[in-house]
Amino acid sequence: MFLMFLVPSLIATWYVLAVPLWGLATSHQWQQTECEVLQSNTQTSRGTDGKTTSPTLEITYRYEYAGRIHVVDDIDFFGGFAVRRP
Repeated sequence: MFLMFLVPSLIATWYVLAVPLWGLATSHQWQQTECEVLQSNTQTSRGTDGKTTSPTLEITYRYEYAGRIHVVDDIDFFGGFAVRRP
């Protein structure tokens, strides 16, 4: 019974704490590169209850790394959980 709660808790802790902290700790090794913002937009939308609001950020940017050009439309805050445009 105890393992039924322990395993999901460990998995959640891994994705919410360990992965972002590992990314933060290793990001100083990344090669700095410039990017060009192609499009950006912010909106505020109401929740289903009609009272709460939440901001939404949409962005498309381009950068070159290792001789390849990348065009990206996501923002990765948590090392695997990306915020994508609908």
